[in-house]
Amino acid sequence: MAKTTARPEVSLIALVCAGYEETTAKDSWRSPAGSHLAYITQLVAWGYTASAVEQILLDGTKQSDEPDEDTEEDEDTETFEEVHADEEELMADELTAE
Repeated sequence: MAKTTARPEVSLIALVCAGYEETTAKDSWRSPAGSHLAYITQLVAWGYTASAVEQILLDGTKQSDEPDEDTEEDEDTETFEEVHADEEELMADELTAE
């Protein structure tokens, strides 16, 4: 009998992380998408130690506190907790619909 986890969200997080890893090219640090930066930042917040190349990406964003003139702040950015809560709500809705 296969051992199941008591916390299914861990499996979902692993699946989401695998998706980010799949879309990250080996030279993404040269011109990172906002999603790559957010992904690595979240991993570091969870205790992950960034590699030297990942640290270059993180340090490059810390150099300027103000956004570029042609860069607008994205007002629709959600935190991990908000996304996680939305996912839990969707899963609960799907289970009750069955």
